[in-house]
Amino acid sequence: FFKQKTAYEIGVRLVGSETMTYDIAKNWALVEKLPNLVGDFMWVGWDYLGETSLGAWNYEGQTGFSKPYPFVLAGSGALDITGHPTAPMLLARAVWGTSDGPEIAVRPVSPTGRLVKAPWRGSNGIPGWSWSGCEGRKATVEVFSAAATVELLLNGTSVGTRKAGPKHGYTATFTVGWQPGELVAVARDASGREVGRAIERSASGPLALRLTPDRTGLTADGQDAATIVVELADASGTVELARDTDVRVAVTGPGELAGLGSANFATPLPYDGQRTRTYYGRALAVVRTTGEGGDITVTVTAEGYAAASVTLSATAV
Repeated sequence: FFKQKTAYEIGVRLVGSETMTYDIAKNWALVEKLPNLVGDFMWVGWDYLGETSLGAWNYEGQTGFSKPYPFVLAGSGALDITGHPTAPMLLARAVWGTSDGPEIAVRPVSPTGRLVKAPWRGSNGIPGWSWSGCEGRKATVEVFSAAATVELLLNGTSVGTRKAGPKHGYTATFTVGWQPGELVAVARDASGREVGRAIERSASGPLALRLTPDRTGLTADGQDAATIVVELADASGTVELARDTDVRVAVTGPGELAGLGSANFATPLPYDGQRTRTYYGRALAVVRTTGEGGDITVTVTAEGYAAASVTLSATAV
């Protein structure tokens, strides 16, 4: 239909309202080319509850369009339900020209079950190279870039060079045996000149709970809330993706725990409880003010780790 000139000649305006994330490269090329194609909404930007696992690649052997409990999330978001970017988001940024350079996604290395792919997702890759205990396992690395070529290096040794850019879907894919260290993607233009690079590292040394609030100052109106990212990370802040744990969250002061969970699309744990399990090293807590001013202390505990706390300040209206 897009190829028919009559659509433009008769004044028809078109918009993509539910296009696949993995089609963003060809769809956006049409948006830029055709004046009567006014936009594109890929499905979906942010993951959501319901339509269980229609886009989630799983390792439990579950097949079908939607899947039974404990599958609760669609699993199709370019951003997972905690707001963390996944491979489709990295691809979209390369297509839209909003990324500063190449971006790396790695398909999970730690799962051992049978992989079952699902529609509405072209890759289950996530940023990061920290997969402890997975030495020698095959890792699929995707590098998203508008540059002509991408070279991948693991601990200083070249894995190879692949074509990228618009003609190749902005994606260069590599297969390499996982080993700890540093993964580097170098993007080059058609002349061979380096135009950007990205680095992912594996965690090193002891892990600890790390809490990162989106802000620490809140309005004490009973509605204002802060999101707090909970991560298992090393001293430099690198998140360990292959070692998950149960975490508990306690709130003291004029605040309350409004929600707690992870991006795991198959979990029996409620989002209004005080306990959850990290998923690929991360969870998210939402703390809401109660209407009174004062300091709110949020403490996260997990077996085998020192407790971590963060203080929020609620200002009375």
